[in-house]
Amino acid sequence: IGVSEENYDKSVKELAEQSCAMELIIHAVAEAENITVTNQEYELACMNYATYGYESREEFELFFGKDYIIETLLSEKVAAFVVENAVIVESDR
Repeated sequence: IGVSEENYDKSVKELAEQSCAMELIIHAVAEAENITVTNQEYELACMNYATYGYESREEFELFFGKDYIIETLLSEKVAAFVVENAVIVESDR
């Protein structure tokens, strides 16, 4: 693909570090702001997302796994919280 093994390994490492940092930030915000995913939110999301090419809600959950689905929903809730509570500050730069 036109990339040396060394550069590929470096890129993979950087991506992994960014991903881990983002996950830590998401969990820190969720904990600080008491943001959680309720069973009702989980079930509703599974039913809704299952309509996109899955035979059933159970098939969707089996394909992605409960932990992954919960992490995704938590990320969405934290992102919405940050957007709703962001304070935009003008800069002279």
